[in-house]
Amino acid sequence: MAERNLFSQEIMVVCETDKSVELPEEIACLGIWKEKIYGISKVTVYVR
Repeated sequence: MAERNLFSQEIMVVCETDKSVELPEEIACLGIWKEKIYGISKVTVYVR
């Protein structure tokens, strides 16, 4: 998808996982902007 320019200029993806899950630093053209732990859950925000 990223190769075809299907994303707009600004994109944000929010992922909710168990706090023990380690997500990659980058996915396609997105990088981690912020991570926050809430109890047993972790929210990771990727942006471009």
